[in-house]
Amino acid sequence: MTLGATPQPADVVAELGSGSVKLTFPYTFQKSDPRPWWLADLTTASSIVFPTSFANKTALKIADTTGPSGVSTSHTFTGVNFGPEYTNRRLLVYVIAHGKTAGASVPANVQITNFTVGGVSGALSTLNFWYYTGSQASAIFSGVQSNSFNPSGTSGTISFTTNIALDCSVIVFSMIGSNDQVSGGSNGNFKNTSPISDTLTINDPHGWNDVTLIVVGVQNSAATLTVSGCTKRSQLSPVSGYQCVIAYDNHLPTQPDKTISISGSSGATAMITDGWVW
Repeated sequence: MTLGATPQPADVVAELGSGSVKLTFPYTFQKSDPRPWWLADLTTASSIVFPTSFANKTALKIADTTGPSGVSTSHTFTGVNFGPEYTNRRLLVYVIAHGKTAGASVPANVQITNFTVGGVSGALSTLNFWYYTGSQASAIFSGVQSNSFNPSGTSGTISFTTNIALDCSVIVFSMIGSNDQVSGGSNGNFKNTSPISDTLTINDPHGWNDVTLIVVGVQNSAATLTVSGCTKRSQLSPVSGYQCVIAYDNHLPTQPDKTISISGSSGATAMITDGWVW
């Protein structure tokens, strides 16, 4: 959920932890556990003012967006912000691809391998992009995929390899999650007309009502993108001619066949919908 304008103490504690990382109320804020300051978008050097510091906050943060890498099969991003370290931090890293080499053929499976964040490998070793591409002569390529990591530190290097030369950027989310890196479901779609939609069964295997839903879409257009079925949080243009939209909600229960759609303009579009278990 997103906390309201005047959250109560119990609301803040519930937002900070649940399931295997559950906090109990009453809970004393202490600087040895920086999660309350992280939730409030503050450093531990700052004072928390209740309830103002927590107004409209969500326990999922976009720590950084960076790119583009340039068209290549080898992609390295240095000095990426991971955000503060705290107990059971998990980084979710989304790769968006926005362009390829004109004239290059595209295989059925466009893959990401050798994916590391802060020197740590992800939960999955090989990933296949959800993607839509133009003709072989075209440089158009829209793709997206994600992986989960548990590195240490507040910043570091992200690197990966793709099996064809692509221009890529990355989006880094910080969330509280158990170290097993289990996903509550993942799906995606691709097309070149608007809207594009995806149906995901959100799986909360523990019954804690604590799945975080993240939707990321990339489109070869200059359009303003809208999202239904999930709350749009941000839109950015990673390179000229492409748009990326980010939406998320958290503390969700199991939901079969939840439909999420992205509307914008006609253009090569790819989207991914992930349910991440706390």
